[in-house]
Amino acid sequence: MQTLKKGMSAEMIYKLLLMGHLVGDFYVQSDKMAAKKKKDKRVLRKHCIYYMLSLLFLCSVVITKEEVLPFVLLVFGMGVIHEIIDSAKIRIENKTKHRHDIFLLLVDQCLHIAILFGGCFLLGLKGGEYANLFGKRLDFSFISRETSVLLGILICAEPASLLVKMVLNKLSEETERLHREASNLIIAEYNPQTGSVIGILEREIIFILGIIGQFGTIGFVLAAKSLARYKQLEDQQFAEKYIVGTLLSSFLAIICAVIIKNYFFS
Repeated sequence: MQTLKKGMSAEMIYKLLLMGHLVGDFYVQSDKMAAKKKKDKRVLRKHCIYYMLSLLFLCSVVITKEEVLPFVLLVFGMGVIHEIIDSAKIRIENKTKHRHDIFLLLVDQCLHIAILFGGCFLLGLKGGEYANLFGKRLDFSFISRETSVLLGILICAEPASLLVKMVLNKLSEETERLHREASNLIIAEYNPQTGSVIGILEREIIFILGIIGQFGTIGFVLAAKSLARYKQLEDQQFAEKYIVGTLLSSFLAIICAVIIKNYFFS
């Protein structure tokens, strides 16, 4: 039983580190800050401080007294490395004129997560047997699944939304100039912010349905979304972007649900 709890605590700290990374890199950082940090190093440093605070806040509930110093070193080191990686990414984006933004985003995220997990492993951080939250001791066996679901929800919201948006922007770069006049009405009627919210809700619903094993119900969600855009689907450019966006969005949510359910549920 002791070994099982130790294993759960070690798994929990990796989940919380990933959640801290997602919160710090996608939720605490606004679109305005993401744009400004590319031109102002002070804004980039501010983002890195927020990133470190996110890691500290989310992981402090499982860190033991003996692990406080190694954990603080990990967080500080990740803040410094985060700034270095983001600075390099910004320079490469400027040199390549944003032609490889999607690839750079994926590499950027893989590097952050790999270094974060690698540092945690090398420092031997495993956490305690219980989570200490608001003066209460929570056994990991009771909150492991809930933490996994919350992790999936975080992934399906802002990170997935950014990826889908970047893919659609990349696809429309060439066709936008050719169809701008014909698509003026569609573009004027379409609110990108509303579309982003709809996409997030769509992914979250699909993710939850996937977690509970109701994959057949996903078709009704997609059908309802298509009905709302029925008239706009007559425009070829909009229809192509809509299909790609919907399929990619659904794919990300389903993959996330399958991975969380099969590999993270304890």
